[in-house]
Amino acid sequence: MRGSRFVAVTSVLTGSAVTFRLLKHAVAGPVQFVNLPLSMAMVAGYLAGPASGFTVGLASFVLSDMLLGLGVWTIYDALASALVGMAWGYLRGVECGATLFTLSYLSALAYDLATSVAFYSTFMGAASPLTVLAVAVTGLFVPVAGGSLYAVGPVTEALTALLTSVVVRRVRQVVGEAA
Repeated sequence: MRGSRFVAVTSVLTGSAVTFRLLKHAVAGPVQFVNLPLSMAMVAGYLAGPASGFTVGLASFVLSDMLLGLGVWTIYDALASALVGMAWGYLRGVECGATLFTLSYLSALAYDLATSVAFYSTFMGAASPLTVLAVAVTGLFVPVAGGSLYAVGPVTEALTALLTSVVVRRVRQVVGEAA
């Protein structure tokens, strides 16, 4: 996808990711139950290619964190989301809804583990890599750093995967009907 269509898709999905993330924070606070920027990055990659997925993933976290609060997590979140969005640019041939859901779930899980390991590595000082990984994996299921939600990781991954697979299939259907 080139030119104006690329710019349009990338801009709309970046704007949607930022807007919906801000709305989610206004309604539910920092509680994570769906990763909207990551979902939009995957959709952008799937629909418009690797460059769009990378751009949406990077820009949506940087721009929304400029309003919510920048921190070291912005770097981890933005880069991990950008890489996942870019990877989704190579999945355009996948059409099965169950496969899209599974790939979305695994992508969100990889993102969550990578960002958790990076985050805990920063704040756990001299802890061994194995300890950091254990804390990151445990944190998907039980509160380890002050939270109160159980199984927040699998729930977030499932809802993010559901949103991504539904949006991809619906947009593909609408585009097919318009052609």
